[in-house]
Amino acid sequence: MTKGMTSAMSSYTLLRNPVVDTARRVAGETRDAVTASFPSLKGEENKAKLWWFVFGVVFIFTSVVFLQSGSGLSSQSFDSGMAARLQRERELLKKRDLMIDDLRGEIEALKESSHTKADKLVEQVREELSEKNTQLDAAKVAIEALTESESGATSAVEKLTGELAKVTGELASSKAKARQYKEIIEKKIGQIEDLHKKVKEHYEKVNSLQDKISEAGKKVCSTHVPGEDGGDGGD
Repeated sequence: MTKGMTSAMSSYTLLRNPVVDTARRVAGETRDAVTASFPSLKGEENKAKLWWFVFGVVFIFTSVVFLQSGSGLSSQSFDSGMAARLQRERELLKKRDLMIDDLRGEIEALKESSHTKADKLVEQVREELSEKNTQLDAAKVAIEALTESESGATSAVEKLTGELAKVTGELASSKAKARQYKEIIEKKIGQIEDLHKKVKEHYEKVNSLQDKISEAGKKVCSTHVPGEDGGDGGD
C-alpha cells in the first residue's frame, strides 16, 4: 500500500468524525492565514508540514472540549441512573413495610384468638371444678346425715365414701387437665412473643437499610453535581 493511499484512507476515516471535521476546517483556515503572513512557507512541503502541525494542535484542543462536554453528559446519566435505583429501593422498602403491617395484623389476630381460646378453656375448667365441688359438698352433707342416723349407718357411709373417692379422683383429673391447658397456653404465648421479636428485628434492619440508602443518595447528590466539571475545564 502506497503512502498516498494510506493518506487518502486516513482522510476518509477522519472525515466521518465530527470532531475531526471541525478540527480540519479550523486547521485549514489557520494554515491559510499563517501562509499568507509568512511567504517563506508557501512551498508544498512546508505547507504539508504546517498543515499537519496546525491540524494536530486544533485536533487536540477540539478533542479536549468534546471530552469535557461528554463528561458532563456522562455525569448526568450517572445521576439519573442512581436516582432510578434509589426510587426502586424506596418502593422495595414500602413493600416491606406493608408486609410488616400484615404480619402485625396476623400477630394481633393470633393473640386475640389465643386469648379467646384460653378464656374458654379456663371457664370450662372452672365450671367442672364448681360442679365437682358441689357434688363433694353434697356427699359430705349426706355422710354427716347418715353418720348421725343409727340404722344402716355403716353401709351407707361406706357407699358414700366410695362415691367421695370417685368424685375426688375426677377432681384430680380435672386439675391435671387444667395444668395441661395452662402449659399449652404458655407455650403459645411464648411462640407469639418470639414471632413478635423477629418482626421487630426485621423492622429495625429495614430502617437501617433505609437510612443507608438515604445517606448514599445524599453523598451521590453532593459528589456528582451536573455541569460542575465541564465549567472548570472550559475556563
